[in-house]
Amino acid sequence: MTNTIKIIQINYDLCSSDRNYYAVGSYIQSQGDYTHPLQSQWFVATNKTASQIRDEIANHIGPRDAVLVVDVTGAMWASTFANSTTEWMQAHL
Repeated sequence: MTNTIKIIQINYDLCSSDRNYYAVGSYIQSQGDYTHPLQSQWFVATNKTASQIRDEIANHIGPRDAVLVVDVTGAMWASTFANSTTEWMQAHL
């Protein structure tokens, strides 16, 4: 781990019959400051890399599930909603 805080975007599709949204959400929330703008999308402020998050979240998903983890630190963005997620993104990205 480095000490540099990054903004990591996490997207997932839980397709396994034993999908456990609670376990995935709890893991993500434990990683640092976060926002959850869409049903299967999160942004987390963390000092972990995208690869580290991917490898760790794999312990909470099934064999048919898919996850995409992207470092979006400093990325440009736009949204169609104005709420606490937009405020979080303005503060972090």
